[in-house]
Parts: sequence; C-alpha cells; structure tokens
Amino acid sequence: NFSWTKYYDGYKGWGSSFKQALRVLQDNGAVWELDYPDENKLPEKEYTDVTFIPEKLNEDAVVHKSKSYVRLIRTPEVIKSMFLEHATPLLVGMTRWKSFNKTGKDGYLPEAEGTSSGHAFVCVGWRTVNGKDEFIMQNSFGEGWGDKGRFYVTEKEFFYLYSGIYATIDIGKEESQ
Repeated sequence: NFSWTKYYDGYKGWGSSFKQALRVLQDNGAVWELDYPDENKLPEKEYTDVTFIPEKLNEDAVVHKSKSYVRLIRTPEVIKSMFLEHATPLLVGMTRWKSFNKTGKDGYLPEAEGTSSGHAFVCVGWRTVNGKDEFIMQNSFGEGWGDKGRFYVTEKEFFYLYSGIYATIDIGKEESQ
C-alpha cells in the first residue's frame, strides 16, 4: 500500500496522506499483513517503487478493493458502532512521537517526547480493561514492536492524540454522505 501511495504522490518525500491511502484501497485493494508481513528491511527505492511489487501480491490485493469510505465523527459511540454494524477496521491518523518507537511489549505508548511526524494505522476494535474501554490499534512496524504489532489507547487518549478517522465500507455514495 505504501508503494502505491508513493506512486500516486510522485515519490515526493518519505510520507504520504490519507487521501492517497484511501485511493490505494479503492484503486488497488490491500492484502492481509499476515500473508505479506511488512518487515521494513528493504532499501527505500524497493520499498516505495511499485515496479518491485510482485504480481501475486497485486492479484491478492485487488479482491480487497473498497468501493467507498467515510470520515467518522470522533465519538466513542460512532467508532464502536462502525465495528458492530460493518465489522470493518478503521484507518486512523495521529501524531507519532519519536518516543513511540520504544513502546513496550504491553502495548502501551510511552509519554510523547522527541520529534513528531504524521502516521497512520488501523483501529481493529476495542477491549475493556479494569472497567475502562481501550481501542486496539494495529501498527505496520511488524510483530516485534509493541504487543505483537499492536498497541492500546484509552478513549481519552484516542480523542486527543488522533486526527482523522476513516472507515472503508462498501455503501453507495449517497448513503455515505
């Protein structure tokens, strides 16, 4: 997915945007990370250039295209209802602080420190711990980071750390508005 976002961006800079990530989901689809783990060990040229994507990966991705997406109102009720009604993960944007590289095996983020940049990941659900709800986030840094690639944030943290929240759901354009 990242290679395709870079293609659409014209290979400018290291990052990309929600707009391009959502475009990739609609134009190219996506593959299951467990089938194609992102070990982030390739040189930048191979990591970002679509000509290095194996044809099999593109074939597997196309069956998971999204027809539409919606930007969600950031309330716990709206987000939880998307999981319950549509069983879809949510694309979430946040400010990623350098200290987050040192997220422990328990999956809880350390205090925000150091330089920051934008980052996107997937919210895959929520859980209740000690009577408080926490959202379950899946990162693309591989299973060696956090709790096997996941981290957890409370509802309070979720709504002050994170910016855009999108759901890719296959509904008509009129209904999505």
